[in-house]
Amino acid sequence: MPPPEVEFDVATRWSFCSWCDEWEANGGIQGVGYLEPNSDAKFRSRRQDAWLQEFRDLLERQKNGEPGHGDGNLLSEDESGAAKLPPDLVFATQDDGETQTRSPSDQSKHAEALLDDLPHRRLTDVQEDASACFLCAKIWSAFVQWATQNFGSPGRLDLSTSRVEMAGLWPKRLPEEGESVDDYTGYTDDGIHGRLCFIQINITVRDPTVPRRWIGPSVTLQRSCEQPSRVADIFEGANAADDDPLTWPEAEPYTARRRPLTADPRLFRKWKALCDAAHDDGCRPGRLPIGSRPLESIRLVDVESMCLVETEHVEDVLWVALSYVWGTAPFRVLTSATLEELKQEGALGAPWIPATIADAITVTRGIGERYLWADSLCIVQDSDVDKMRFVPRMDAIYGRAVLTIINAAGDSALSGLPGVRPGTRFQQEEPFAIGAGHGSSNNTTTTKGEIGADGGVGSDGDRRMWLVQTYEPLRTNIEIIGDSRWFTRGWTFQEAILSRRWLIFTPEQVYWECRQATWREDACWELPLWHQKGQTIIYEPAFYEGAFQNLWDLSTVQSFDETYQCLVHSYVKRCLTRESDGLYAFSGVLRAMTQATGFEFLWGLPKIFLGVALTWPCCRVRPRRRAERCQIDVPVLRRDGEDGGSNGGSQSKTVEACFPSWAWVGWVGQVYFHEVFGHLDSEHASLEFYHIARNDMRAASDEDGRDSLVIQHIPQNQTFRHYRNDYGKPFKGTNPLWRQNTHATVSISDIPTALLVPETRFSLLIVWTSLAELVLELNVNEPRGKDERDKDEEKSYVLRTDDGLKLDVMWDQHPPPFNEHEQQEDESYWKRRVECIVIGRDSLERSRERGQLSVLIVKRHSSGGLSREGEVAIWEDDWNRLSNRRWELVFLI
Repeated sequence: MPPPEVEFDVATRWSFCSWCDEWEANGGIQGVGYLEPNSDAKFRSRRQDAWLQEFRDLLERQKNGEPGHGDGNLLSEDESGAAKLPPDLVFATQDDGETQTRSPSDQSKHAEALLDDLPHRRLTDVQEDASACFLCAKIWSAFVQWATQNFGSPGRLDLSTSRVEMAGLWPKRLPEEGESVDDYTGYTDDGIHGRLCFIQINITVRDPTVPRRWIGPSVTLQRSCEQPSRVADIFEGANAADDDPLTWPEAEPYTARRRPLTADPRLFRKWKALCDAAHDDGCRPGRLPIGSRPLESIRLVDVESMCLVETEHVEDVLWVALSYVWGTAPFRVLTSATLEELKQEGALGAPWIPATIADAITVTRGIGERYLWADSLCIVQDSDVDKMRFVPRMDAIYGRAVLTIINAAGDSALSGLPGVRPGTRFQQEEPFAIGAGHGSSNNTTTTKGEIGADGGVGSDGDRRMWLVQTYEPLRTNIEIIGDSRWFTRGWTFQEAILSRRWLIFTPEQVYWECRQATWREDACWELPLWHQKGQTIIYEPAFYEGAFQNLWDLSTVQSFDETYQCLVHSYVKRCLTRESDGLYAFSGVLRAMTQATGFEFLWGLPKIFLGVALTWPCCRVRPRRRAERCQIDVPVLRRDGEDGGSNGGSQSKTVEACFPSWAWVGWVGQVYFHEVFGHLDSEHASLEFYHIARNDMRAASDEDGRDSLVIQHIPQNQTFRHYRNDYGKPFKGTNPLWRQNTHATVSISDIPTALLVPETRFSLLIVWTSLAELVLELNVNEPRGKDERDKDEEKSYVLRTDDGLKLDVMWDQHPPPFNEHEQQEDESYWKRRVECIVIGRDSLERSRERGQLSVLIVKRHSSGGLSREGEVAIWEDDWNRLSNRRWELVFLI
């Protein structure tokens, strides 16, 4: 449905309320737009050296726990995520076509005014002024649209405590040639690089379902001109671009462009041609590592013959991939019964084809490609054999695609791609002018939707700036598509991550994103000639803030560490219809990482860093165990004793197994990497881990193949990353008295028979470690901090020794709730005995000078296996003092 319209008096179309007047009068608007890079080589070299050194100093201060933003030259961010402008930036303004610059004192004043000088405002005030103030009308209209979509009506929200704020918003850019990862912040705040500033209006209200939480949309305004160019101007008229992908109509960089209600496929084709011509191999399809198991064949939609085709010559064919949400509404898919029928020419022109796939066929044809891959039509959905041919090869299917079409607008396969068909997009934004003299046209008579002949400016000498609202979704997350249904689904995560280039359909706009640029329908962002001059190309990723822009550049342990943590942190937020897909929907990413680094994975954890990765935290929350089983590829040991994993001579067997409790993939819930986790190459506890594999030298002598099983040792990283804590004190290790013979032998005969059944044998993690029994207590009446008002936060979990000594601990995962029989005479007090095992060291070192052990609260099963139920950090010297600790061979399931 189109967004609601807000009526306002046409006689005051260019008037502003006192609040908007104050904002404009303070000069905040003058920073909006694009400032070219400083081309003076001497200035750049001198200024860049100083800035980069300052940035390195800042990183070092932050690393050492010292204040980091005292100098004011580097970019900082406030809590809302809006970038604060450094005080020494030089803003460029346009006045009669001339570029002017401000003095440092002036620009500091304007930058501060842009962000800090304005008083906060309530939505009730905005609503009151919406009939007379054009800017307020836009703010109120955006809020009504958002509130209606999410809550049915604005009336459900409390506007008396709402806030409306304006802030500068700086998209990220690409690093220039020669910049290293350590030098690159992603923001243009150094007076050297070109930079682009939007105005972001943030609206926040209390969540009616969770009153302590603040929510709301953001409205973004971009620089425009009185008559912005149209998308059609690229292809029509005397100044239209020819077939050369590097030739585009002249336009002020990054200014607004009018996009049509029905998308123009010629723009998508030209974007693709520009990327092909101007970008390096980072954007090339097929450059993604695709593992050692080749894609032996593929089934595709032929968009010219409108039928399914199959080919074994995968290397000789190109295709577009589709990433979308199936949704709950039923629709027809490929089955064994319809396969031959859909191979007939014209069969896919049938009206039953879901709208999203039908529109993707149109887009594929429009960008000049012949083949489309869509899972519901390219995998036989009632054939497990067919699924096993293609589902494990998602890394190849999406990694080799020419580009991936993402439907970030709909909630089902029936939704369609907005803009492909007439009547599927509704928003038409008109530019509006602000600046000196903006109110002088109050007597100009215009009709709704028209711009006055003088553009709303009273005299030729009046300074004004033209703005227009972007066609971005009204966002409540950092990511442009962060509130889409597509962004919440588990399978779509790896579909996007494994792709090289994306054509992203949002409700009112289409974006192009590749590894080196972002382009959009509503703005002139292509700038091919600027790129040839070596000047900045703004990169504003639609999702993940560009963290995965160079995803497969994993040449160092540090880059692998950062990427892996980002991937897991993002993936576990997603939802899956079937819990059994928890590992499957991430396996393509893991295979690609193995191919890029040589690091293999065991249930989603990197083997070489297993001793640290096992300490994954969930920040005291209680995730939920996955109850369903899943299919995994079990490595088969070759005759030389090495496993046949992705690195050589691939041999593996697909089996069905239970999810293990010791791996994050065995749980549903957030894993808090980054926030409360250190580095994968931090020091581990020097434990030795083993798991079960198959041996191709032994033939199975019984039905379940037990005789072919073999114990495989998992070598651990021995090159540790050490860092100082926040107090600047060197880390002092404690003599690990608890650790005995970690190299004690382990054989199949040591494992309880009940654990060698097919569903658990490959979920086992075997380790000699230290175990002790402790007393877990809970007292809900124990006083807490005054800010912790939520009842659940008032709970206080305590671990005690048998003699009553309370241990100083830090929880990374709270244990399961107490049972009724564990309640003591005091009804607010519970107690139980729990078994605890050492699993690793705390990778964060908890900002103190003494070491901590990562300890699992475990449950012992009748089979002899132990399962993780909680996690806690305990001081190593405290664990050494436990009188009842013992050394035991543990079987984690």
